[in-house]
Amino acid sequence: MSPPSLTRRALLATPLLLAGRPAEATPALFAVAATGVQCGCFLAQGEQVLAGTLQGKATLWQWREERQLAQFAHNTPDAPEAAAVRACAAAPDGAWLATAAGSRLHLWQPARQRHVGPWEFGSPIRAVALTADAEHLLVGTQGMVAWHLPPPRLGRPAPIRQNAAVGCVALTADGRLGVTGSDDGVVRVWDLAEGTARHRWALGSPVRTLALSPDERVLAAAPGIGPVRLWHLEDGRPAGPAIGPARAGFTVLAFTADGRRLLTGSASGEVALWSLKSGERTAAWQAPRRADQRRASRPNAVLAVTALGKGRYAALLSSGEVAAWGV
Repeated sequence: MSPPSLTRRALLATPLLLAGRPAEATPALFAVAATGVQCGCFLAQGEQVLAGTLQGKATLWQWREERQLAQFAHNTPDAPEAAAVRACAAAPDGAWLATAAGSRLHLWQPARQRHVGPWEFGSPIRAVALTADAEHLLVGTQGMVAWHLPPPRLGRPAPIRQNAAVGCVALTADGRLGVTGSDDGVVRVWDLAEGTARHRWALGSPVRTLALSPDERVLAAAPGIGPVRLWHLEDGRPAGPAIGPARAGFTVLAFTADGRRLLTGSASGEVALWSLKSGERTAAWQAPRRADQRRASRPNAVLAVTALGKGRYAALLSSGEVAAWGV
């Protein structure tokens, strides 16, 4: 049963001054999940959002309407502490969704009410990526291994050994190349058919998030401390200046549809827009802080960002809300 509709709210956020002009200070807020949101992603051109929670559930929402479309439960009665959904991903059209709780990965097909899995990886899963048809999946684990699940999906996963835990992953649309970012601060591009690394870059701090441009020519990666770095995926050459200050700490990245700008989100609740050509920040917004009855309000971490169109952006927050600007 879907939860009762929640009233849309607009709360004041702190405005930021950029190039002499204020950023939009009042995001519209849409409630899409309970507290304890751990991960999320946007799909269907940004109009839907998938959110995973500490309670072992992942929910798919039409966020503008605050309407729940589907719910997926991770039933782990033998280990309830491992039920939290801490990694999730979606095909661009939403036909397939992947969610991970503990060391188990599940694959869902909402329209056909189909479920595949689970797969057991023996170590907590930290990241997952999948192609549009879900023929290829790439999974990053705490156990210093990334796993490639090639077609058919029920085949044997192939391990890709790392030197540290794998915190983020990405896949090209054809499943030919995979990207891993690990806690040793290294980004690697893999030929998945051969199981060999094509490129390797050291960021000097654990890699927190990755993003591929819409044409898949440019890879963006952000460390826990430091600016975003850009490379050409094919030959490994730098693709632009570093983005962000020397001690930046971005949690999520997303390219705009034209591939010319990059959206970033941070644990402090800031969402910013950057020019890939100049590396300059062109706009920024601040999500409202979370109310906490036990202590002072705290920042709303940004778990996912998306560009909805010209001048319209949205972010999934750790409070279980979508903050939207320009809508």
